[in-house]
Amino acid sequence: MSPLKKDKLPVPMTPDTDGHLGDRRNEHRNRLEGVLRVSVSVPPGDEVVEAVVLDVTETGVGLHTVEPMRRGVIVTFVCGEQRIYGVVEYCRPNGTNYRLGIAIKDAVDN
Repeated sequence: MSPLKKDKLPVPMTPDTDGHLGDRRNEHRNRLEGVLRVSVSVPPGDEVVEAVVLDVTETGVGLHTVEPMRRGVIVTFVCGEQRIYGVVEYCRPNGTNYRLGIAIKDAVDN
C-alpha cells in the first residue's frame, strides 16, 4: 500500500486544528485551501459520483458529495497526480449533501 503524497496535490493545504469529535486517526488532517473536484468511480459498473475533496491525510480523504454511498463500497478517483483506491468508511448527512470518509488502500502515480 502506498500512502497519498500530499505534496502532489494541485492546491495548497493548511493543518486542520479544529479537531473532530470521535476522530481516531493517528495523523492530522490537512484542509485544502482551494477547490479540488474529483470524479469518484464505483466498480464494477463504474458509476460516477462527483465530489469535492475537503481534507486529506496520508491514509484518508474527506469528500463532499450530493450522493450517499454505503460503508464498504470500493472507490477509485484521481486526486492531483495520483490515482486513489479506497473504501468508504463512513457517509454522513451534511445539510442536503453528504460527507464521506475514504480510507486509502493505495495511491499510485497517475
